[in-house]
Amino acid sequence: MRKSLAEFRGEKFFRKLLHKSVYSLDGQLFGKISKLILRKRDKKPEIIYVKTPDNRIIKISPESLFIKDGHIYVSKFFFEDEIASLAREIIENAKRLRLIRLRGIELDSKYIRGEISEEKYLAEKKALEERRKRLVGVLLELFAKAVGIYEIKPVGDFGLLYEIVRSETGVTISLDDFLTVISGK
Repeated sequence: MRKSLAEFRGEKFFRKLLHKSVYSLDGQLFGKISKLILRKRDKKPEIIYVKTPDNRIIKISPESLFIKDGHIYVSKFFFEDEIASLAREIIENAKRLRLIRLRGIELDSKYIRGEISEEKYLAEKKALEERRKRLVGVLLELFAKAVGIYEIKPVGDFGLLYEIVRSETGVTISLDDFLTVISGK
């Protein structure tokens, strides 16, 4: 019989679950329960934290964990929620990147029209470029997390190409292609 952890209550029961292994549906170790937050009034779980083998702490709703045959498993709904959350983050950061690009175009126009000095133009352009690079790094990390890529490395000096390494195979993707993929345009 399969029961969601949301169906259980009691501090004594949940103390026993601390440091217990959590498995994916295919039986692979997903992590170990590292912390539980119980509601005071009914002692039902509110949030469960799982420490993965690579030492990440993941917050999981009790509805996404279940017990079957004495083992704890993470349900497929958790992974669907995680991917949806990553997709939202990627889209938000892609929008921020687009705003930086628009701000750069606006800055170019002001400089061409003589509305700002060269010194101010160069300083603001440099600041925009630094923000752009940081944001691209964040986007690449989110993208890698979403598709299970192991490593992303810049290729060349301009940050326009990235080598995406998955397992033993590698793929090179341009920054424009990457942004097109994540923004869905």
